[in-house]
Amino acid sequence: MSGWPVAADYDEAIQNPHLNFDDRELKEGEPEYDPYGSPAVRSGNFASVYMLQGPKRKVAVRCFLREIPDQQERYQAISRDLLGLGLPYTVNFEFLPKGIKVHGEWFPVLKMDWCDGEQLDKYLERNLDNQAKVRRLADKWFEMSHALRKVGIAHGDLSHGNIMVLDDEIKLIDYDGMFVPRLAGRKSNERGLEHYQHPSRTDNHFGRYLDNFSNWVMYTTLVGLGEDRQLWDLVNIADKHLIFSKNDFEHPSRSKTFDILKSHEDKTLRTYATTVENLLQYDVEQIPDFHPDKPVLYPPEAFQAKKTVSSGVGDRGGLFKPLDDKTLGDRGRLFDTGAQEKERDTGRLFEPAKTNDAPIDTTKTSGVSRYGRKISPVQIGVAALAVVAIGAATWFGVTNLMPASESTESILLSGINSIKMDSPFDARRRFKTIYDNQKLDPKVRSKAYTLMGLSYAKDGLSKQDKGILGEATEAFSEAIKLDPNNAEAFFDRGKVFEAIKNYSEAKRDYESSQSIDDEMKESKEALKNLNK
Repeated sequence: MSGWPVAADYDEAIQNPHLNFDDRELKEGEPEYDPYGSPAVRSGNFASVYMLQGPKRKVAVRCFLREIPDQQERYQAISRDLLGLGLPYTVNFEFLPKGIKVHGEWFPVLKMDWCDGEQLDKYLERNLDNQAKVRRLADKWFEMSHALRKVGIAHGDLSHGNIMVLDDEIKLIDYDGMFVPRLAGRKSNERGLEHYQHPSRTDNHFGRYLDNFSNWVMYTTLVGLGEDRQLWDLVNIADKHLIFSKNDFEHPSRSKTFDILKSHEDKTLRTYATTVENLLQYDVEQIPDFHPDKPVLYPPEAFQAKKTVSSGVGDRGGLFKPLDDKTLGDRGRLFDTGAQEKERDTGRLFEPAKTNDAPIDTTKTSGVSRYGRKISPVQIGVAALAVVAIGAATWFGVTNLMPASESTESILLSGINSIKMDSPFDARRRFKTIYDNQKLDPKVRSKAYTLMGLSYAKDGLSKQDKGILGEATEAFSEAIKLDPNNAEAFFDRGKVFEAIKNYSEAKRDYESSQSIDDEMKESKEALKNLNK
């Protein structure tokens, strides 16, 4: 035949496996048929995929719709680099140069393990009313992306059509554009589905950084749908996109999607939408590695123009910029100014201290004690661990309050372990799952947010980061709102106030804690030390 086969050619050939396959397993297979009697096909831009039921298992046959000169070399490199890693997110495959015979000529195919899971868009639509499940999938997305990045691998075409969900676990398919270390120095042979890719991506972009942008896009989508099912109205599967589309990336200032997400009542979602928008101004290879705890709150030029103003990713929403600074702006409206500021700052973290001591100076890498002595990083770490130990001890109060739900107990316990293992993001997502469950006893939800605050406190104390400590006090304040008799939340918030030298507020919280639980020795000891 002249030229490369088209989809209709493969449809015809696949109906006679015993004649048109050379591989023994494929020859004995029986293709799946659609209701109209034609071979069922999953078509994409680069391949047609068929399912064959073999003697012992189902297999997928990927038939390519265009010729790629170094295709076999690429798949051999991908296979060698994936072999032995044991990643739970990939499926086994074999490249067959003599794959399928079409009109008398042999063409290559990819033979893969069949994945019986649901395509991501179908899974999300089915679980729109189970937001906790969607949020857990967001957690698993982070775990998956971290696992791939750690071994230097990028999928290259992350999109809803290439993501399957099997037993609530993520499986990646379609490795045509995958980057592995053995392929370093080559160009990309595809640019991925445009609704998930940076608009500036070209064939010259090919490296471990390839998934950084699409990871943020996908993660923001999952977090958004896990928070607000109404966002599904933005989805258009016919146009092959979920919440975001290529038009949003090409014209962000006119994007309805960015407007909705950046003005959403959920601060986390506003943060992530702001990050996606800012990343559009980065060069593709300069996009920071994806991590939910490291949002990118300013475009790249802000760091060049205002280096003394913003510390970049660690500057959580422009808290440290001068009041008269109009340039950087709070692009996601993450921290409203004006009359709402006092209302929002429930922990009163950013009010000037009512003593003669100055508030914490976060520009210093080492802390300063109440008496003016420098605190070493080791001491800060010890103090943080002490706070977490106190919080973990409150677990015994949680178990007595819980309904008979082993899963709830498991989530809280695993969250505490995540704090101890320095995995703050994982811990916080688990605690938020409990907090968001309106059916649970408010005291249980209060305990969860106390632990949430402890996670932020440990992180903020070790980094001497004012923004993270602000998150800690807000979490403790929310815990107190849910349960005004939560002595641990008052005590832990007091510890944060004391760390930033706001001694009057610290004393007030210690006294509240002691009045609620007179036997709480930690409060008595803290008051005693504070009055020295």
